Amino acid sequence: MNAFRYYINRLLTPPLTQEGKNTEWATILNLAKNNGFPIEKITRLKSQMVTHLQREYTPPDNSKNWNIFTYYSTAIRKITNLFKNST
Repeated sequence: MNAFRYYINRLLTPPLTQEGKNTEWATILNLAKNNGFPIEKITRLKSQMVTHLQREYTPPDNSKNWNIFTYYSTAIRKITNLFKNST
């Protein structure tokens, strides 16, 4: 299965013409058929990889302000909890 993932990744990443992509996809399907892999599984793998490549990366929101208190007593813990609940 990893070999097909490699072939599909090779199909999707380099700049190929549409005709080249079609030829490469036909070759991958032919390899899968000759080796006894279900075509549906290979097609699903390709669609998953296309979806993964199309997904845009959104950076996490790092705008939280952290308040640091040294823990000495329960009063500090209560104050820390107040700040946690207010954000």
